[in-house]
Amino acid sequence: MNLRYKLLVMTAALASVAMAQEGYVPEVRIEARAVYQHDSDDKDNSGFRGQYLNLVVNGTIGSHVTYCYRQRLNRTSLSASFFDATDMLYIAYTPTRLLTLSMGKNALDIGGYEYDAAPIDVYYASEFWHNFSCYQWGAAACLNLGKGTDRLKLQVTQSPFRSLYKQANMFAYNLVWSGRHGVFHPLWSVNMLEWAPGEFISYVALGTELALGRVRLQLDLMNRADIRHRLWQDDWSVVGRVTYTPIDALDLSVKCNHDTNRSGLASDIAVVDSTDMTRVSMDIEYFPLRHARDIRIHTSVAYSFGTYGGGVMRDRQLLVNVGVTWKMNLLHPFANIKRHASHEKE
Repeated sequence: MNLRYKLLVMTAALASVAMAQEGYVPEVRIEARAVYQHDSDDKDNSGFRGQYLNLVVNGTIGSHVTYCYRQRLNRTSLSASFFDATDMLYIAYTPTRLLTLSMGKNALDIGGYEYDAAPIDVYYASEFWHNFSCYQWGAAACLNLGKGTDRLKLQVTQSPFRSLYKQANMFAYNLVWSGRHGVFHPLWSVNMLEWAPGEFISYVALGTELALGRVRLQLDLMNRADIRHRLWQDDWSVVGRVTYTPIDALDLSVKCNHDTNRSGLASDIAVVDSTDMTRVSMDIEYFPLRHARDIRIHTSVAYSFGTYGGGVMRDRQLLVNVGVTWKMNLLHPFANIKRHASHEKE
């Protein structure tokens, strides 16, 4: 870890302790994942390694403002910008229960449960997931509808493809609906992204979860198209996952994803033309702490097959990932400190 990251962690910890002593208690934690991985196609991608090391800070300023910051401490910036290794850095203002306004760096909102999960909680994923740069600078307005059962979010961000053209003024426009209606949990979006200056590709992403007690069923459907594509025929992805929780400390999951692009066009940069790949995987996750999931021990096995288009997934590739994920709360001694009296008056 270089000097600026060490200074960052120390400054965040000291500032947070000071705020905690004043009664303002932000959440400050370090997240890490260490693994042993086997890759049948790449010996350099096998062996013991650290995969994630994140600094996370969440908190409030007064009664209407929240903030979030997450930095990848294990990622070396490839450019002069420190923010290349920043996943999230945004501030949100909620003037009423119905409306939240936010600005900063955040995930570009696209429907689907695989895409929505934090990277540290994903072991093996679809071709689209691997090739899409999701964290972008932008602004958003979110409407909280009904009795908190639905959220409608309009977001404008920089395009994730702008770096290919060294063009800052390329944008993405995103509209997302998320809801909770009994067992039915939709996470749907329509998106329009500038893949080249003045040229757009559209996404329709329909993520649906059915929460059936100790069983969760997730199905993500995505179509990608410019004006020349045939809808749901040329360029699409599907991800299905079933998770069973026999006891609170154990999750068993089976997942299958398929990505295909037969468009003959260059507009889809995330899943390139001539890709037709499938991956099946199985995850076992054990949480040894009785009342928290701050430690997770996992085993994940995945096998991919199909027509290789030049992306991440390869034909007849076997992957095995065994490891542990843990979250370290830097303010644990202050977790039970009551908030400042001024908070109680607001």
